[in-house]
Amino acid sequence: KIYPMAMRTSACMFPWDHGDEDEKFERVSPFFAECCLPVLRRRLNSEGSEPLWIRQEVDRMLEPLQGQKWSTGDMDAYFDEVTAAAPSSGVTPCRIRILDNELYHCDLSASCDADVSGNDCSYIKSFIHALVIIKRLRPLPDLDIFVSPGERDRQPTPVPVFTRHRVRGSHGRYVLLPQEWQLRFEQTNKYRALIDKLGVFKKWKDRRPVLRWRGTNSNDPMKCQMKAVSQRLSPWTDCIEDDKGGDHAQDLSNWFQTPRGLLVFLSQFIDAVDAKFTGTSKPMTADLWNFFQARNLTESHSDHLEYWEEALGAKYAIDIMGNGDGDRKYMQLLTGNAILFHENPFTSWLVGGDDNGTAALQPFVHFVPVSFDLSDLA
Repeated sequence: KIYPMAMRTSACMFPWDHGDEDEKFERVSPFFAECCLPVLRRRLNSEGSEPLWIRQEVDRMLEPLQGQKWSTGDMDAYFDEVTAAAPSSGVTPCRIRILDNELYHCDLSASCDADVSGNDCSYIKSFIHALVIIKRLRPLPDLDIFVSPGERDRQPTPVPVFTRHRVRGSHGRYVLLPQEWQLRFEQTNKYRALIDKLGVFKKWKDRRPVLRWRGTNSNDPMKCQMKAVSQRLSPWTDCIEDDKGGDHAQDLSNWFQTPRGLLVFLSQFIDAVDAKFTGTSKPMTADLWNFFQARNLTESHSDHLEYWEEALGAKYAIDIMGNGDGDRKYMQLLTGNAILFHENPFTSWLVGGDDNGTAALQPFVHFVPVSFDLSDLA
């Protein structure tokens, strides 16, 4: 017996065609583009078919740039500037151009030096991958843009730079884009299919009345006074050390300056919070890890099935900052959970709170905001 939808799902899991494994992000098979993305194809070829919220979000992102102009010379000068900075910074914006529907991009090894920054340019690769899909479905106009591979962009730029996070309350010339996994259909489809399947059996009335969180310690200890920033007595920029983040070890003297550490610690005192570390992604001293272990605040890492099964068994979830703003929120919104968004120095695509009510996702409509220092969590 043949199940057409199952066959289509299987066939659409891998968008690339034959070729070198390291360059597969630049390749999309004609079959995948034409057959696996029917809604995208229809909207790209039907003027005005996009949802209203998409048009509003594009307008919101571009509004700060209204009336400003940049020449090819300005773009060339900025390219020379970031190229000169690349060897020491390890993370610099990548110039991407479309000419006659052909795509050209920077040297990724120069834009992302993994030995210096630990960044493998996966975000740039995902963005290029999305562009390749779009231009297969509809020819693109000539473009000349910069895209940042980083997560903590805040330095002033002379030309627009597209990025996934920017400093809250300060647009600058940064234009927000979707998160990395949202630009990769195969990743989105894999997790969405799993969440949809599990959600059928996880009714709201049967879920536990707890906030469940699992993750690693991916915060640097904040150098700011988190309470003062939460109360808007100090600016968000006080909490940002540099564009890449730091590698300061979390220890018994500074862990309470990390939002994730606070969340895990608070779960001892708030019955409705079930938060545990599943490992480390930032340096942590052994005595601090033992401190959490002794209080049953750690747990072994689970696979994707177990993670989402447990997540959908709870009524509440939180998207809390890591190195930059959190990116779980977009998948959590598919779960039927009530979602808490952690306010932090960065903000992301679609998220309101510093936008005069124009973003697609608004506080107390689509999510519940939680203060930077978690003081209102209880």
